[in-house]
Amino acid sequence: MLITFWVAALASAGLVALLSPWLKRQQMLDRPGARRLHQQPTARGGGLAIVVVVAFYLGEQMIFDSARWDIVLFAGGLLAVAIVGWCDDRSSLGIWPRLLVHALAGVAVALLVLDHNGSGLALHLAIWPLLTLIVFSVVAGINLHNFMDGANGMLAAQAGFVFAMLSVWPSADPTLAMLGLVALAAVLGFLPFNFPQARVFLGDVGSGALGYLIIALCWWALAKARVSVAEVLLLNSLFLIDSGCTLGWRLRHRKRWWRAHREHLYQWLVRSGASHAGVVIAYQLFNLLLVLPLLWALRQDQTAATADWTLASIRLGNWHSIAALIGVLALGIGGWLALKRACLARLRAQ
Repeated sequence: MLITFWVAALASAGLVALLSPWLKRQQMLDRPGARRLHQQPTARGGGLAIVVVVAFYLGEQMIFDSARWDIVLFAGGLLAVAIVGWCDDRSSLGIWPRLLVHALAGVAVALLVLDHNGSGLALHLAIWPLLTLIVFSVVAGINLHNFMDGANGMLAAQAGFVFAMLSVWPSADPTLAMLGLVALAAVLGFLPFNFPQARVFLGDVGSGALGYLIIALCWWALAKARVSVAEVLLLNSLFLIDSGCTLGWRLRHRKRWWRAHREHLYQWLVRSGASHAGVVIAYQLFNLLLVLPLLWALRQDQTAATADWTLASIRLGNWHSIAALIGVLALGIGGWLALKRACLARLRAQ
């Protein structure tokens, strides 16, 4: 397992090192603009290295076990999202082709969950609403993580935290843990090129792929690991809070919420004078000091196995996990509002 981790990390780093100068020669650059935080042209598309490493591992698994249709579905969704992201990095695509591909990737994840739950899942009346929810969550998740990829290391750091947790959650399928480990290694191999100073950006190929990997692996965990929806939402609460509050703020002010912008809290903090590195570290302290201890405590809760509510074989959570989730969301939303007001006040004073 450790050998796989280090090989994946070194392969990712090596690929990024090779890709970066080529991307610059191809003029695949993100240039400074009113909706961006960086101050100089920077190569985009470095996330392709992460995709290649994870796809190579998936291909290896398919060679050794051709009967694993779940891996085929998972890999198909990943490659579809990565390809449309790469095309968008090369020459901007319209929103509808991207959403169509993201929806097809969501169908792949829905079929994966159905396959993992077996024929018994099909007997539940809730199966079709559940599968619709899966497709929607994949489409929304991919685009959420794309919007959160606006500061050096922001998305890579969050993805690393999520993958690390997924790799240690107890699961009936060792492939889930290994996928989490390989994805973590690939992200860590990329991170030095993107944080604290960005020599290359993930690009849509990387942000879309990471969004897909996070959402798809979370659904895989819900289907195969002993985790609940409440725990999965808690694991991803950092980005859910910032994205949800930002969306609500934009809707309230009647802005075109689907347009590119720089109104997430992390973007306001950078615009107010904080460094990219300082903001990313502060965000991850939220995970390490609040989310991680709560997840660890919930894992020690021996009543979880019998007290969870379920829907179509998916565990929703028990009182402890749901209360923890509500508390974190309430704290996060309150902090978001307070910091947003502070940023606005500081910018007005300048």
